[in-house]
Amino acid sequence: MRVLGRLFAALGMLAVAACGRDASAPTAAPPQPPAVVVTFASDSVRIEEGETAEIAVRYRINTLPSPLSVAVSPLNQGAVPEDYELSGNTFEIPAGQAVTGTAAISLTALVDNQIAEGEEVVALRLQPPGGVRAQLGPNLEVTIADRGASPCAGVQVVATRIESLETARHYRRTTLELTQGTEAEAVWFDWGGPYLFDQYCDDDDCRTAWEEDRFPILEVNLVEWRMESSTNGTADVLDIEWHESNTLRFGFRSSDGACEGEPAVACTAAGCELDR
Repeated sequence: MRVLGRLFAALGMLAVAACGRDASAPTAAPPQPPAVVVTFASDSVRIEEGETAEIAVRYRINTLPSPLSVAVSPLNQGAVPEDYELSGNTFEIPAGQAVTGTAAISLTALVDNQIAEGEEVVALRLQPPGGVRAQLGPNLEVTIADRGASPCAGVQVVATRIESLETARHYRRTTLELTQGTEAEAVWFDWGGPYLFDQYCDDDDCRTAWEEDRFPILEVNLVEWRMESSTNGTADVLDIEWHESNTLRFGFRSSDGACEGEPAVACTAAGCELDR
């Protein structure tokens, strides 16, 4: 009986506490839905130099009393601003309620004289102005594939990124691919160096190997040279190693005017570039 009495007393105290609670105390407001939801139509795009990517942006408006200008900010992840061009840095979402739509921007990958860039990435981020409840999708990654450069009409040169050799840390390595279309049959490829013993000196004078009627030794390690052919032309693929203190050079010439000037490619530890 004593135990039951204590139990009833405790229940009575709980009832009194519940009755004494202020029923008018405020409760937490439910979260407000975003005024607008904005996302890219895809999460990744891949293009080559010289190509343009048409990028769609989707939006869903819940309640938007006035037009909204959304910024598109590039985040360079290997690419630099000189590698691409955006059609615009902002786009506008109209005012409305319960409306869906699509906006569009474009990104063009610019052609340059670099031939050993590999793939570069630029990420695009959506940024609405402050004070607007907006739900945003993930960033869009645009991958730009290097097409190399064209030293002569019908000729394309591209190389892999310059790598350091694990077995010889002062040496660099790249794979060059020289593609010649059928219209470029009168184009020649010339080694420009580095050469070993390209000068011969005595007490009074120094003469080049050519002046001495000697053939200089090319100071590179030509690991492999593959030649491939198709109905569209030929391709030479060269795996080359050279010392980082030297510059790997090769040039192009033609007998039919396909090469303007004296185009040449120079490869250093930093990369390969076409010099016109």
